Amino acid sequence: MAYDFNKDGYEDIFLNNSKTLSCLEKESDANQCMLNLINEGNSKLTISSIEMSNPVFTYDAGLPLEIGPFSSAAISVLFTPETDDKVETGTMKLNYNQPKQLTVNLTGQGVLPYDLYIINKTMSFKRVFGAHHNIYTGPDFLVKNTADVWLKAGNEINLLPGSDTEYGAKLNVIIDSELLNP
Repeated sequence: MAYDFNKDGYEDIFLNNSKTLSCLEKESDANQCMLNLINEGNSKLTISSIEMSNPVFTYDAGLPLEIGPFSSAAISVLFTPETDDKVETGTMKLNYNQPKQLTVNLTGQGVLPYDLYIINKTMSFKRVFGAHHNIYTGPDFLVKNTADVWLKAGNEINLLPGSDTEYGAKLNVIIDSELLNP
């Protein structure tokens, strides 16, 4: 597999290459990039594990991931920066049923919005959200019991009707006036 950007919004991955996937964070809600893994061979590929070197990058894929001959499968790579304007780098190593390993270099930069609206989101893992001024959540904002969610704003954080947490969920709310001066 190798990969290059194309117009369908996916990064195509063909094994045996190492490339860079860049995710630009336009809002503090995690940015998602799709990696489209393409098996050009005539036998099944099985990705058994994925290793991320930097916790601001996570993936969303059930493992093992099997890709049939001449088929493809997509993996979501999420970028959740913890700070504004810092460039983050890392690697994503995909181990599969060959004596090789695919390494994807990851780059992302966080940019905090003035105000952030988080609606129709279910959080089930660690997420950090930030805004220079205000954060508004709801409707249909749910923090699952497996989540550790941080909301950090310079002025106000408003949990509007329709915002909810499950028993055991971690929801951390921080007002930091230094964020008011972007």
